[in-house]
Amino acid sequence: MINLGLFLIVLAWAYQAWFLYKGNKNVQSVFIGTYALGVLFLVFGAPNAGVTSLVSLDGLSLLIAIASLILVIRKK
Repeated sequence: MINLGLFLIVLAWAYQAWFLYKGNKNVQSVFIGTYALGVLFLVFGAPNAGVTSLVSLDGLSLLIAIASLILVIRKK
């Protein structure tokens, strides 16, 4: 699960970087959603991998990503 989460996070950053390369400096909602999904997999996969110390930080990152996604969607 952790590998899938990390893959989704990298994929999200690559997606956002593509838009930045093209000159669009707006944060894409797909980036935030994919990033949040990746972090969600990290949150659920961390205890099984024995890295429970990161669960709270990943959870905080997930909450911030979801709040950001809501703000970006409302802005459109």
